[in-house]
Amino acid sequence: MDILAEPFARDPEFSLGAFAERAFGVFQEKLVDVAWRFAPSAAATAREFLFHPGQTQEPQDDGSLIVRFRCGGLLEMAWHLYIWGDGVEVLEPASLRRMTEGHRPHWPALP
Repeated sequence: MDILAEPFARDPEFSLGAFAERAFGVFQEKLVDVAWRFAPSAAATAREFLFHPGQTQEPQDDGSLIVRFRCGGLLEMAWHLYIWGDGVEVLEPASLRRMTEGHRPHWPALP
């Protein structure tokens, strides 16, 4: 660690919360629109989760639940979605859908 002689002035426009909301976890990536559909069997459990501070939840007539938010961190999302198995389907973005296709096992329980 280097100690600098000049002081640091924090940008008054900077918001740590807004910066953190740009990522699903820790990785800062290009922001994308995210939409996940939780099956009727997983919807009640998913309603209890805060996946992202900016998320919205859209209950569907068939009992499923669509969760939407905007951020980066696709690999971390894929890791997280694995625990939901076939109880969740990625609607957007297509790149995350491709990452998770074929990796949606049927688990006997939900997170």
